[in-house]
Amino acid sequence: MKFPRHNLFLLAALATPVGVHAHEGDHEHPHEPVATISVYDTATPLVIDGRLDEPVWQNAVAVKVNARVGKGDLRGTTVPMIVKCTWDGEYLYIGYETFDANIVSIGSDSHKGPKGRERQGAEIHKKDSKVDVVEFFLTFGDPHFFWELHHNALNQFNDIWCVVPDENWPVAKSAMLDYGILFNRQEYVNDDGDTTVAMAVQLKRKADGAVSTPNDPSDTDTGYTAELRFPWKSIGAPVSAQNWLKVPRGEPRKAGPWKMAGHTMSLLSVVQDGDLADRYYHSGEAIIPSWFHRAQDIWPVYEFKRQPGSPVAVIEELMERADSKDVPAALVKEASDLGIAAALAGAGYLDERKFDRAQVLHEVMTVAGNVRRTHGELLRLYNPDAYRLFYTPEGAADQQRLGAGLAWKKWPAALPEAMVGLAPLPLIEWLNTQAKASKPELDKIALIARPLGWWLRTQSERQHMAAFRESIVALTANPVVSADASTTAALLRLIADAGAIGALDFAVTQTGSAVPDVRANAAEALGRLPATEAGLVALVKLASAEQEPDVLTRLATAAENWSYDARIGEAMLGLYSRVTDTLVRRTILFTVIKARWSQRSAIIKAAFNEPGGGVVGVALEAISAKPVPELADDVFTLMGNVDTAQPSLIDGAGAFGEERFAAPMIAWLKAEKNVAVQAKLVLSLERIPGDETTAALADLLSNTGNPYLAEILCDVASRRDLDAALPVLIALAEDTTAPMSVRGKAVWALGRYTSSAARESLAKLRRDPAAYFKTAEGVPLVPESLEQVRLYLALAALRQGDKAAGAEVTALYKDGTPGTRLACMLAFAELRRDDPLIVSALASTDVAELQGGVQAAALANPEGYHDRLAALEKTPWVAAVLESGLDIGLLPVAFDYALRKPEGTQ
Repeated sequence: MKFPRHNLFLLAALATPVGVHAHEGDHEHPHEPVATISVYDTATPLVIDGRLDEPVWQNAVAVKVNARVGKGDLRGTTVPMIVKCTWDGEYLYIGYETFDANIVSIGSDSHKGPKGRERQGAEIHKKDSKVDVVEFFLTFGDPHFFWELHHNALNQFNDIWCVVPDENWPVAKSAMLDYGILFNRQEYVNDDGDTTVAMAVQLKRKADGAVSTPNDPSDTDTGYTAELRFPWKSIGAPVSAQNWLKVPRGEPRKAGPWKMAGHTMSLLSVVQDGDLADRYYHSGEAIIPSWFHRAQDIWPVYEFKRQPGSPVAVIEELMERADSKDVPAALVKEASDLGIAAALAGAGYLDERKFDRAQVLHEVMTVAGNVRRTHGELLRLYNPDAYRLFYTPEGAADQQRLGAGLAWKKWPAALPEAMVGLAPLPLIEWLNTQAKASKPELDKIALIARPLGWWLRTQSERQHMAAFRESIVALTANPVVSADASTTAALLRLIADAGAIGALDFAVTQTGSAVPDVRANAAEALGRLPATEAGLVALVKLASAEQEPDVLTRLATAAENWSYDARIGEAMLGLYSRVTDTLVRRTILFTVIKARWSQRSAIIKAAFNEPGGGVVGVALEAISAKPVPELADDVFTLMGNVDTAQPSLIDGAGAFGEERFAAPMIAWLKAEKNVAVQAKLVLSLERIPGDETTAALADLLSNTGNPYLAEILCDVASRRDLDAALPVLIALAEDTTAPMSVRGKAVWALGRYTSSAARESLAKLRRDPAAYFKTAEGVPLVPESLEQVRLYLALAALRQGDKAAGAEVTALYKDGTPGTRLACMLAFAELRRDDPLIVSALASTDVAELQGGVQAAALANPEGYHDRLAALEKTPWVAAVLESGLDIGLLPVAFDYALRKPEGTQ
């Protein structure tokens, strides 16, 4: 506090012994000791907007300001104001609400405050004006020195440093005092470094919905709410609560969060309402017959406390346990579960010299940072603490505090992952600094690359993808980085994870590195970056001469990026021919599964020519994706050489669709006990025509007792005529004790069959669905479930050719839930039925319904809907949904299939 010169004499005079409190005799009535009000801390800093909408305000003790001045009847009948307080390690927060029917707020000519942040003063008395103002008298226990603060509805503010000398002090008789009080109006509550004074007002709405209007007597106001924020040092908090962090020798001192828990504050709140008969009201519990300044001993006393189980309290306990090297896992989990609030509470304890603390804090921060995967709009609605941290300027400053460890010489093991999620802005700055450094910290670049790569690869980054890619590309330009093999290898993995196309030339160059690990990661990067001619040429060249198996394995995986280019196919055929390493060969065959190279068949044949090491199994997977007809005999021979069913052989044999494969597979099916393998055999037999497979599938449906297998067989019966299975389908559809999932599949399959028995069964079920479809316990279905049952029954009848069922489907669709509408669209997609309802679905703003409409359009009439879908994808609403990162199901996949259908799909 900087005092004006004439106050130096006053301070010297005050050094004399303190006597009895001045004007104590003015208290006409004895009073009880002042009760203490508990004021609990806030887990996260408040946004000063005047709204009082944060949860901490809802839970804070509300102090009524309705005590009259100098009246025997202390409490008035009205409550003109309510005051609440909260706090954290940086600030005292005061929130209040007034109930004023005619707000009068007048600014003064005074402007005080830090340079560039001066605050306009508020008039507290004005001739012929009924001025309204709020006052706070605040001290930390000294009755002679305190702040008097004024605030009004226009957010105008006064701060006066008051001195009330004891009557035994010589200065008490000095002419410098007005009414026995020294008002230092030139003093002001200052900022304290980055912690700043802030205040805001929110006018409340009137009966007509419009906001209250200060200085307009023609309407009836309702008052306003306000928030004020003061740094602890600036309002004279006890120095014993000040906290200094340990810093390396030679560095400047660094303040930490103030430890205010257990300390007390005296705060008298006063409201001046010019329209009330009693103009002044205060928050005290005793009569104040004269000046508020002289009644400090009966001002309300607030004791600062931690919320039980609050983030700050948990973090403090965690730090104590870390210091004793005894940190229970349960306590770390408790802190981690508190999320962003705990991370922010721990930021003030980050200390390079307290390594045990730093490690556990970064563990907590890692968990907290996972929330950043969530879309920003969802955070804004459901996690305001996280939204503030990641999407506001105030949060950016907090990120800098959380990222302090990036500058440390030694990193805790948990730091890299914590920084990726919780402090992206400091991390990007750090990466850019390393890119420009003459001596970059290579070991730390490698440490950060792995968690950052995972974060980017899993599409968890929603805000700064472009900035991270730019930083990664910048790192490749640093010659010190590229000269170190291990750092280069880590950087190439990061390039691949980030899809940093700007680093393509770097990856191409590194395929010529003398270090195998670097070449391997360069090949992987080229395979995961967008396919380019330069990348293709580099991989072809590498395939022709490379000898290291690990490099070749990554190279073979990367070849999938050019699955249509015959040059890569030729390179893979040559590579398969010249290497004997079975892992490399299997990897080439895995790439072949999706490839469309002309050399594809030759590579698969080579696997049959030189079997061993599991290569034939992968070759069979490739055959199941796209058969090679000339290998049918080899596969049939292979079937005769094995006694039990092999999954890859089942899929490969079924892909040929030849009747000769039926007998061995049916034999396997009869002997097989594993339901998953049985299901695979069923699906392969479905692809093989003929009476033999039809009879086997129908027989299995009649005899299986497994619901999972029954569902699959009903699906098969829905796609392929199994007339022998019709009685079983009817029985399942009508069996009220069968699982609903199985019955639904049976109903849908019945729609394929047009016999009188199938029609009669559906007609019976449609007449009274509620009687036939209930839960396993016999309880009637909820309306939405019953609605979907009606829809499936109507769709099955429509499938049978019942034109009248179309009207029922339309009615159920229009009145249905989004889930019902999606189910209808998926049925149309399976039937490839073009229906006017598809147009309705494409116009929907419900994502699920829209997805179903896109799928139905793409399968029912792909050419007819193509232009409509292409235009729809580019509309602002759909484009925003697709780009939002929200969990929108299969909508992107549906559009990709409809507009960019891969070659060979149907």
